[in-house]
Amino acid sequence: LTTSTNTADEVSPFLKILPSLFTFLHTALNQLQRDTINVHLSLISNKFQNEDGILYEREKFEEKLQKKITTLQKTSIWLSSCIGSYCESTPTRSQPSLQSGGSSGGVKGNKDENNEDSYLFRKTSLGSINSLKHSYHLKKFIEYSIMKLLEKPIRWNSNEAAQYIPETLILDASRLSSSRDMIDKIVLISTLIVLTRQVLSKNRIILNNKQSQKLQFELFQTLDSSSTRLINLQDIVINAAKEACEEQNNNLSASTSSASSTSVVNNNQRSLSEEDLTYLTGLVTNAADPANAIFALFTKRIYKLLNIMISYDNKKLNYSPDQSMEGILDHEISATGLISFRNEILEMGKTLNKMIRINSLVFASHYSSICASLVASLPPPPLPPTA
Repeated sequence: LTTSTNTADEVSPFLKILPSLFTFLHTALNQLQRDTINVHLSLISNKFQNEDGILYEREKFEEKLQKKITTLQKTSIWLSSCIGSYCESTPTRSQPSLQSGGSSGGVKGNKDENNEDSYLFRKTSLGSINSLKHSYHLKKFIEYSIMKLLEKPIRWNSNEAAQYIPETLILDASRLSSSRDMIDKIVLISTLIVLTRQVLSKNRIILNNKQSQKLQFELFQTLDSSSTRLINLQDIVINAAKEACEEQNNNLSASTSSASSTSVVNNNQRSLSEEDLTYLTGLVTNAADPANAIFALFTKRIYKLLNIMISYDNKKLNYSPDQSMEGILDHEISATGLISFRNEILEMGKTLNKMIRINSLVFASHYSSICASLVASLPPPPLPPTA
């Protein structure tokens, strides 16, 4: 009886794994369903980017306006915050190549109405709704305003951002957020690599290209994880520094095999002290501080690259008409220290360019009327300083 009771109480191995099996099957089916939906969306996405898709989006927005489901209040506030600085800003074509490292001054105060880069011309153009110059500067103004929005330290697809996101950009919030995330990653990783090189160079240790690429890859992977903490970045950077030191010493030992050279090898051995490693850890801690000069420099450079890329079809740019966005990026990126992120920046530029183009076409009439009303409140250009 005892034997038969034990046999009845035993659970077969198959029954034991059933819960795990069903969990796996449900997870796999959910993933398959998501993948199927994504494939279908990718197949029809082009249809929503053509004239019919633009018309559909415009009609749906107009319907919401008429039913008072939405307004243009936040859109007006957003454009109002940008229009003055746009009219005062340095024109794109007068900005030198990033390779030159220079900068050009603004043109505020130029009262020549025939000068397309003057404050007065831009102001007049944005206010002249039915003119060709209005269409051109309206497009440039929307590009400028969206890039200014991208620079703000806000996750545009978060619940907190709902009270700030312009009504005309709600459908683009995830794209803005993804682009900003990528910008932050690129700038931070670039800063960390430079800081690592600086500490190593003080000890006459070289972080070679292979080691730099490995460090970049590991930092990218770590930053992609939602559970990443500061200590994870510190560990990666410290380990990379130690490995660079160790590899350099090993290479030196291998290149000098004779016993008579042992003393020379020992004299040329490099090391990183605890003080060096503590200093580097502190640099990693403060790497993303906006006051960090290296972080600020890379931030400025990547936004300048993106601004050039989204304006690559601008006839005023100093490029031949047959140059593509990719060619322009390759021309501009070489002196920025960002060339190892070339593919990521190119994809961002393409995404932003397409997003801005479609958004401008969908909401052109609203942007136009808002600009015309805002221009009326802009001050006249100040008189140039007298000698």
